[in-house]
Amino acid sequence: MAGVGDSGLDHQSCFFFDDKKAVTFPTSGFDDITGKPVWEDTSHRKVVQYVAYADPTEGENGGHGTHVSGTVAGSSNNLADDNGMAPEAKLAFYDIGMPNAQNLNVPGNLATQMFPYAKRVGVLLHSNSWGSTANTYSGNSRQIDEYSYENQDFLVLVAAGNSGQDRNTGDQVSGSLGSPATAKNCVAIGATSNGDEDNDLAYFSSRGPAYDGRIKPDVVAPGFSVTSANSITGPTDGHCSTTGMAGTSMATPATTGTIALGQQYFEDGFYPSGKKKSSDGFKPMGALLKAVLINSAQKLDGTQYANWQNSGNNAGPHTNWPNHDQGHGIVELDYTLNFNDAFKEQGLFVRGDFGDMPIFNSTDDPEVVHKFTSTGTDCIGGDANPKQFRATLAWHDPPGPYGTAKSLINDLDIVVEGSDGTTYHPNGRNERDNTNNAESVAFIPTKGVKYTVKISANTVAPKLPQPYAYVVSGCFASPDGLTEGSGAFPTATVLAVVGGLAGLALMAGLVVVGMKMFAGGRRNQYKPKVAKARGVATKRPSRAGGGSFTSALGLSSGSGHNGSASKSNANRPAGISLGGMNRKPSNAGSNKTKFHGKSGHGKVTGTFNSKKWNDLV
Repeated sequence: MAGVGDSGLDHQSCFFFDDKKAVTFPTSGFDDITGKPVWEDTSHRKVVQYVAYADPTEGENGGHGTHVSGTVAGSSNNLADDNGMAPEAKLAFYDIGMPNAQNLNVPGNLATQMFPYAKRVGVLLHSNSWGSTANTYSGNSRQIDEYSYENQDFLVLVAAGNSGQDRNTGDQVSGSLGSPATAKNCVAIGATSNGDEDNDLAYFSSRGPAYDGRIKPDVVAPGFSVTSANSITGPTDGHCSTTGMAGTSMATPATTGTIALGQQYFEDGFYPSGKKKSSDGFKPMGALLKAVLINSAQKLDGTQYANWQNSGNNAGPHTNWPNHDQGHGIVELDYTLNFNDAFKEQGLFVRGDFGDMPIFNSTDDPEVVHKFTSTGTDCIGGDANPKQFRATLAWHDPPGPYGTAKSLINDLDIVVEGSDGTTYHPNGRNERDNTNNAESVAFIPTKGVKYTVKISANTVAPKLPQPYAYVVSGCFASPDGLTEGSGAFPTATVLAVVGGLAGLALMAGLVVVGMKMFAGGRRNQYKPKVAKARGVATKRPSRAGGGSFTSALGLSSGSGHNGSASKSNANRPAGISLGGMNRKPSNAGSNKTKFHGKSGHGKVTGTFNSKKWNDLV
């Protein structure tokens, strides 16, 4: 299941409609969290929850919320060929938009008024294709970090924004990422182009770094000319039209639906054997799913936007990766998650079971050590690119003070050392990383060399113990050496760093303006192919959602937008401008969405092994 916070949902569309159970709302006795009408029924075919925070409908043609929901989990019930990434998954929807209004009605505190709704019906992934243009640690950013730290089984995904190119000069705009994609613990998602040009960044995709130098976006996914469910005014039951849109709004639900499949992979027990074994199943930490996305990401090689700085005197190529344009690259899950009869020498080692979380309670805890002997680079067979050795560490860091200049509280480290004397640091650095709470090492290994992965705690704040998760993948057999310390989370209430009474006062009274949906606008002039069903469903019974990491943070950190946010049209470019030449994409008229299209192997999920992804359920 997945949660979506957006402008509204046309639940009468065939992609969400249940002919045996209509979505209805109470006329009295509204929900006690927000005092708003709520539909909640986990037996519905598709919509298990609809929180009518703004209103109970999409209410307009071509609605943003209906489109993104269709990409996550739309399923036409065999009435059409077009389905989302996880077509058998169910949705918990939170309505933050009024029909044809220019403002979003975002709750004042996401941690207490939005995410708890999703979790109470068993949803642990939440997709958000909206935000501001302010590259700051806002109240919303902090609330995402707060909720993610307290609920270590939860993962929030956020669109990076569509401000990546100056409309007047065509220059790329560094630091154009907007809140709440600036949160530490979310997955911030940029957009690639599509079809023949999906190896490059979409020109509009907002760029990092985050305000404190962190790598953002984290990953990218196709967001150009994506066709999904279309809403209509005065909808009839089961209507089945589609429409095309572009933006990081479209890349975000594609990634959410994708990692829903990764969540299912672990819950159904495909790890470690590569085949379904229920006794091996476990609930993954949110940080583990984030680490899987980053570990799976592949570098975009495009030279127009992903690897070219087009900013006045700074124009020119840049070769560092990861970078602040594409983050860690485009998600391709098969580079990490594998099946037993696919690539038998492809190794995978993970830690991140929510029921048995690895934790550093202090810097005195022993470092984690794993050793892997490389079998080379050809374990995935006919792939043109050599197989990298990848090791990715991620953790849901405690929330920082609102408006902080540096958000990181607990600082963990990963390093890989080879028996041949080589040392590999994370995130393309030549030394340890003291800025990011996601660290990924990637290199081409040498056959026969033993690589030692070391994870340690450089800083752990008092009374703020740090759970963490990590993934190691590549061409190797099972690890041949293992040293892990053991830690348990204390029962004491977690104390968060909030900047004192002044910080609390700021958070309680802040109103942030300029919020908008991150859709780049429709591209129907290119007649894109509809995004077909490549996804695998998440057929899991609903559940209470599991316990929190701690009892509570004990804070009332209400800040937010409360209706002072503008909708998507402000960021919809009037024309297409690629490289300043004002031309259409080279494949105009036949633009195929490769991430879940019927034709060709798609990026995001089934790059090598589409049949297995389609048979996962």
